[in-house]
Amino acid sequence: MNGPTTYGSPDLAAALRRVTDGIASVNADWRCSYINDVGAAMIGRTPSEVIGRDIWTIFPEALGTAFETAFTDALRHQQAVEFEEYLEPVGRWFSLRVFPSHDAITLYFRDVTEVRAAEAAQQQAARELAEAYAQRARFRALLDASEDYIGIADLEGRALYLNPGGRALVGLSPESDIRTLTIRDLLPPQWVEQAMTVEVPAIRRDGSWSGEHELLDHRGGPPIPVRVSSFLLRDPDTGRPVALATVQRDIRDERAANERLRRVAEQRRLLAARLVAEHDDERARIAAEVQADAVERMTDLSSEFEQLQQQLQGAVPELEETMGQLGDALAGTIERLRDLLFDLEPDDVERSLADGLRTVIAHVFEHAPVHCELTPAAAADLAPQQRSHALRIAREALNNARAHARASRLEVSAVARDGGVEVSVVDDGVGFDPARESRPGHRGLVAMRDRAEIAGGRFEVRPAPPHGTAVVFWLPAEPPDPR
Repeated sequence: MNGPTTYGSPDLAAALRRVTDGIASVNADWRCSYINDVGAAMIGRTPSEVIGRDIWTIFPEALGTAFETAFTDALRHQQAVEFEEYLEPVGRWFSLRVFPSHDAITLYFRDVTEVRAAEAAQQQAARELAEAYAQRARFRALLDASEDYIGIADLEGRALYLNPGGRALVGLSPESDIRTLTIRDLLPPQWVEQAMTVEVPAIRRDGSWSGEHELLDHRGGPPIPVRVSSFLLRDPDTGRPVALATVQRDIRDERAANERLRRVAEQRRLLAARLVAEHDDERARIAAEVQADAVERMTDLSSEFEQLQQQLQGAVPELEETMGQLGDALAGTIERLRDLLFDLEPDDVERSLADGLRTVIAHVFEHAPVHCELTPAAAADLAPQQRSHALRIAREALNNARAHARASRLEVSAVARDGGVEVSVVDDGVGFDPARESRPGHRGLVAMRDRAEIAGGRFEVRPAPPHGTAVVFWLPAEPPDPR
């Protein structure tokens, strides 16, 4: 074939040039004998670059693809073939109809890249729409199943939606038109002002608000306390606020449980306070019965024993060791009696907390090789009843440190804090061993913690680096209201 093939009259050739589809003819040797201008433009060529050439040399990438298969089948079986395929060198999708004759095939083809892209976009949009509907259905099922109050209102506070759980909570029937109500219709009068002046402005300003308020019971019952989490709903495209949403949970059962726990805790506190008071009274009674002159009598007895020991010295050598042991035992007994009387006697609460701490420290460490430093703040003082609790706790903490910590230095401080006083006893000893403290015969931590709680305060024991222990307690300046 030496030149382009023409199709009949000039009018027919002109008509073919005006067709919007591509038209081409390929002979049995796979050489193109005709292609119109539209078809050549679709494949990025001019007619003169295509006509007379082997199509597989123009597009070798098409070998082994649907193009080769369709062209070969149409020519071999003399049957029309229709298909769509992507032409890699051109980067476009084509829809082709192949019509065979005994020694050639005629191709009618159309660029469907945009169509396929539109179809793909439509399919993607359909999938996204289906997913959106599925998510909406799941969300609606979640809203319908929730017992919480879940509502939506416009930016002016007019109700748009309330889930079944919310309707049941406030006594609105499923058939009632929620859109006739506003936020003012859903809250007790005493809460409307807070909603309109605090909650709604906070949501608009900050995007959300959390807290507690009450809902109006439309059955005529008392207001319903709820915990609230409200937030703005925004347009996903513009980001502008479009509505107010709220999730509110009924906390009546929670409040009732908390009140029961509060009453139990208060009863426990009052019982413990009564037991401590009775214990203190008993200590005072015992101290009064023992009386301080018992120590004087024991001291006189010790002096008489020393005189007897001197008289017998050298006279009865075999008794000297025994007499020495008895003297040491008598001195230890006197010292323990002094400690017992000091522990039994009520604290002097008429003086300041700082003075009381100084007295306690002086007695506890009178014969102990431990340096104890006191740093009380000037404003750190308590009412007399609270002062007594503080001194008793501090005394037991100091006794523990002296008996078990093996410390060489202690620091005691008292500072005013949060409407009360925080006292700390910090040692540089061996650290805290809960097992040791819980053994019989040792002053445990339970009594100190109970006293702090009875006084309305708090108590803790924590490590004091590098290896010591810190006992820290805080008491309010005034005793708690007994009611």
